[in-house]
Amino acid sequence: MTSNYVADVVQSSPDIVPVGKPKGWKPKGFNQDDSQLTADAKNLNGRYCGHFFNRAEISAYGGVFMCCPYWLPVVIGDLNVQTMEEIWNGPKAQEVRNQLWDGRNWPMCKHNTCPKIHNDELVVIDEISKRRNNGNPKDGAYHNLTEYELNAISTRSTVAEYLPHDIQIGSDESCNLYCPSCRNEKILHAKGNAYNKRKHLTDKLFEEIMNAPKDYWFDLWITGGGDPFGSKIFRERLQGMDLTDRPNTYLHFQTNGVMLTPKTWDSIQRVQRNVKSMIFSFDAGRKDTYEKETRLGGHWDQLVSNVDYVYSQMGNFENHVAGNQDLSITHNFVVQTCNYKEIPEFIQMVKDRWWSDTKPCRATFSLILQWGHMSDFEQRAIWKPTHPEHKDFLRVLRDPRVIDNSKMCHFGNMGTLVKQANA
Repeated sequence: MTSNYVADVVQSSPDIVPVGKPKGWKPKGFNQDDSQLTADAKNLNGRYCGHFFNRAEISAYGGVFMCCPYWLPVVIGDLNVQTMEEIWNGPKAQEVRNQLWDGRNWPMCKHNTCPKIHNDELVVIDEISKRRNNGNPKDGAYHNLTEYELNAISTRSTVAEYLPHDIQIGSDESCNLYCPSCRNEKILHAKGNAYNKRKHLTDKLFEEIMNAPKDYWFDLWITGGGDPFGSKIFRERLQGMDLTDRPNTYLHFQTNGVMLTPKTWDSIQRVQRNVKSMIFSFDAGRKDTYEKETRLGGHWDQLVSNVDYVYSQMGNFENHVAGNQDLSITHNFVVQTCNYKEIPEFIQMVKDRWWSDTKPCRATFSLILQWGHMSDFEQRAIWKPTHPEHKDFLRVLRDPRVIDNSKMCHFGNMGTLVKQANA
């Protein structure tokens, strides 16, 4: 990688903001009330997080982050006026990486909301060094570390040798649904100025990705800000892409699944082999809750049918670049007052309908947080000890269907509460 970043753009990095946003902009939810999730900040000195060297998240306004903006709310560059290469080793990116080594306990990260911090999943640097010296640095929890990460750890480097491997592409927030946990109205950019800006941003990013060497490893996550199939920009991009000669470019879809019909799936044949994971958002264990409370505009029966179809296609992936066993399917559930009683039902549904030992899947959970638009957040935040139904919530977490399916379930920032409920 070259180091020809545009110094006069990024030298004032604390003030870099996405185009169209005022000076001092911060992502929605930066000031969210999450203090009750954990008691105190974690001691992270001597720990390592691969996101600092491997992950970039792109907002709809072009802001580039090293992690989910709600966990690491620092804009390291603006893709509207910079390339990813310029951003990735710019001053702000290096400043963020330096917190791994400078003993300040990661002040830029939100300790209360990051699942890796919350669940004590970060690897220990001294253990990495010890394993490397013993010739076995990558067993167990350390198996995903790349050679250049090991080099960066040994030298305490703030410079990344490569472009980010993991890129969360949220450059279009368009979605066919308008879920209360995400937005107050349906957002669909199909024409006009907003559409043109987001399409330009998306085209620019994909051009840089496709110009990288064909053997370069990318994990492209589409999308966390909208829906890859509800967005005209992403849908047309996927239909026009050909990844047959890029075996190391993997696709990950985070979708509500309603528009992922067999017809839509068949329209992206030239990228199907590169699909490595799919995350389906349910947020309910019952049809009525799904359609009337959590996933407005959605159709439960259509979602379930579409998910069934995706599972049926897994047997056709003999030539899948990731290998049949590596195709990951996740069913996601944002926990809030209107749905917490359905957590056991949801787990049972996933287990009975889709789980198998040969094709395992996951049910994942996350606590609702204040993204900045919910006027009824306090009523929805069942995880708060002050919520009138909080004790009932803890009783649900003691249900055998919850505690007996740990192999299939991932509780994210709810993990501490699950442990608390079952202590």
